[in-house]
This record gives sequence, structure tokens and C-alpha cells, in this order.
Amino acid sequence: MPPTIFLIGILVMILFAVIVTVWNYIEQKYNDSQPITSHCVRVGVKRKDGKFRKVGTRSYYTPEKYRKHYIAFEFDSTKKIKEFAVPEIDYNIFKEGDRCVLNLQGFRYISLELREKSDSLKAE
Repeated sequence: MPPTIFLIGILVMILFAVIVTVWNYIEQKYNDSQPITSHCVRVGVKRKDGKFRKVGTRSYYTPEKYRKHYIAFEFDSTKKIKEFAVPEIDYNIFKEGDRCVLNLQGFRYISLELREKSDSLKAE
């Protein structure tokens, strides 16, 4: 009985890996087929991910250069908020409240251009 459960577990993991790979391939093809669009946005909440990662009961430190950086953007036209993984340099340059032009290709982040600094920075 246990070998059958072990085999089913391996098959489920392989199936999951195949589904994720196919999904990523489809999303990449979709993004590649889309034009680059520009959107007026306000920089929202910023966060870093991965300072410590847990594997079982152990925690492992992740060096700064391997952490992911995320910024949530509020779109001026729809007031919707979407979060994108961004390069560390963009994460460090832009502050919450800045007004920017966000360039996207499908669901892919391309670049961010400053339009107007937030009021908190103007007062300094």
C-alpha cells in the first residue's frame, strides 16, 4: 500500500510541474504578442519578499540581492490596484505616492517613468 501512495505523490508532483511550465509558457507567449502600453499610476505599497524562508522547521537567510521586490500601483483611469515584481533599482528610486507612467506588455512589467514626486518629498 505505501509504495502506491508514494507513486501517486510523485505523479501529482510531476503533473503540477508540467502544469506550471505550460502556464508560464502560455503567459510568456501572450505577453510577447501584446503591444507595450503606458498607464498613469500612483505608487502604492512597497514590499520585499524572502528575507527568511522556511523549509520544514528551519529558517534560512536570503541575501538582499536574491530577494524579490514588489510595488502595488493604483491605476488613475480605473482606480484598480495591481502589484508587480520590479527590479531593485526601481524599488529604491520610487517612493509611495509618486505619480508615474507604468509601461506594460500584457501582464509583464517593462519600466516606470517618474511624472511627479509625492507631496511628502516636496516638503523636505
